[in-house]
Amino acid sequence: MSALLGAAIGGASALVSASFSDTRKQRADDLRQCDSKLIEIYIEINAATLIFYNTWQFNEGDLNHLRKQLPEMENAVDLIANSVAVIEVIAPPCEEACRYLLERAKASMRDADNGIPMHDERLRSFQVAHAGLIESIRQRIRVS
Repeated sequence: MSALLGAAIGGASALVSASFSDTRKQRADDLRQCDSKLIEIYIEINAATLIFYNTWQFNEGDLNHLRKQLPEMENAVDLIANSVAVIEVIAPPCEEACRYLLERAKASMRDADNGIPMHDERLRSFQVAHAGLIESIRQRIRVS
């Protein structure tokens, strides 16, 4: 009887241990997937924001040149907007920084449409927003 009880306790213990092990493995896999998606967003946003930095070289009179950048700027704004929704789920601490970059990107796009290049304060505020998001993502990513 005690052998049967011992076997039952041993079997239950093994089952519980395997369950905890599976849970830990699943959690680690989920974290890796979130980090992978966050790294993907990091790379995409860095590439997409280049268009905004490229407009600093234009002058007030370059309305036509600035407006030619609008489709690419709009694509970048869309990418950032879509990233907000993903970041909201996988990295909530980064959401505010992403929303701020989106706000600055939209403002830069409106300025470009009005022939106002991204000089001085406009450029600095965009740089601060961009750097804030990048730093926020870097702090969030776990290296495994």
